Amino acid sequence: MEEIGRAYGEACDQLDRRPGFFETVEREELFAALDHSVNEAEVPHGPVREDARDSLISGVESVRDW
Repeated sequence: MEEIGRAYGEACDQLDRRPGFFETVEREELFAALDHSVNEAEVPHGPVREDARDSLISGVESVRDW
């Protein structure tokens, strides 16, 4: 999960190379979108363990520059 989070954070970093691309609202929306994706994956596959969700966020936080 952490590797997926890092990939998500790195992709967002690429988008944010333009100055001011992400502001506070967009940052919150990116995390909301990630959380929504996890919630949607739970529908067919069952609940995601909380430590897996935390690992996903940790991966994003480890690389994000936005």
